[in-house]
Amino acid sequence: MIAVPPKLCDDPTMLSLLLLACTSAHPGSGPVDTVDTADTADTADTVDTVDTVDTVDSVDTVDTVDTVDTASVTISPDDPLLQYMGRLVAPDPAAPAFYWPGTAVRARFEGTSLKIHLDDAGTNWVNVLIDELEPQVLACTPGEATYVVAEGLDEGVHTVEVNKRTENVVINLGQNDYWLGVGAPITLAYVDFVQKVRGHHPDAQIFLALGSMDAVAPGSPYSAYVEAAVANLRRSDPDVHAVVFEYNGTGTHPIAADHQLMSDTLVSAIRAAMPELP
Repeated sequence: MIAVPPKLCDDPTMLSLLLLACTSAHPGSGPVDTVDTADTADTADTVDTVDTVDTVDSVDTVDTVDTVDTASVTISPDDPLLQYMGRLVAPDPAAPAFYWPGTAVRARFEGTSLKIHLDDAGTNWVNVLIDELEPQVLACTPGEATYVVAEGLDEGVHTVEVNKRTENVVINLGQNDYWLGVGAPITLAYVDFVQKVRGHHPDAQIFLALGSMDAVAPGSPYSAYVEAAVANLRRSDPDVHAVVFEYNGTGTHPIAADHQLMSDTLVSAIRAAMPELP
């Protein structure tokens, strides 16, 4: 793989995508719709000439060519066929920065392995999806680093998406405190707890949730306790939010339908706090 000298990010929360590199398992392979594969044509021509040498054991020769030539193709981040989404900071097209969570890049490639080269302050996490399967999560290390994100793929065309993970922390506490009758002291205890969480997640949006069991039933003061904790925290930390789920009417553990309503409520709250999300 050919490394491209990166432009380092000034903002420690930025993540720069520097390049993609894929390796083909046989000569003549290369990215599809992402790079010009003309450079690999000479390799293919060389293989073709082997067939014209009648005096050489053609099986052994072909086997040698197939296993030795594993061409690595580097895709520059400013390639016009890469598809970027979300809010991108790109004063230098050769080193675009993923500042906001949800920012992503997609590409199609042909090959059996894939590496990505990133530059980060060591505070970000990214999702990598190969062929739209379950994402693998990368914890970025400080500085430049190359990550192997796919190996042993079947020959043929594949897809890759790299996106910056949403920096959210969602906490749902208070139901057991309601049953135990803890009362108003939960507010200051919650403030202290969230401040400790903030120390571990300095850039996250934090959502303090409650419900949908009987801690949010009519007449319960626990919604007010959580909202008071959020108001206290927001005096110095505007990235803390309250999310109170609607009472499910039974006071028992939520069923699937309740979970769906809670999910919809939480997603709406996250989008309101983070309008930059795609």
